[in-house]
Amino acid sequence: MINRKKTQRIHQEEGLAVIQRRRCKRAVGTRALAPVLALPNQRWSPDLVHDQMA
Repeated sequence: MINRKKTQRIHQEEGLAVIQRRRCKRAVGTRALAPVLALPNQRWSPDLVHDQMA
């Protein structure tokens, strides 16, 4: 295995285009907290697995 920095240096010495690394995208802003549910049946979620099987 060849180190990434060594590969970039060889590319630059040969006059080739240097391969750029892609950066990970970060989430923008803050995430909203889930509301605290006080009563049962206050929030309903679809059952997607059941719908696909039926």
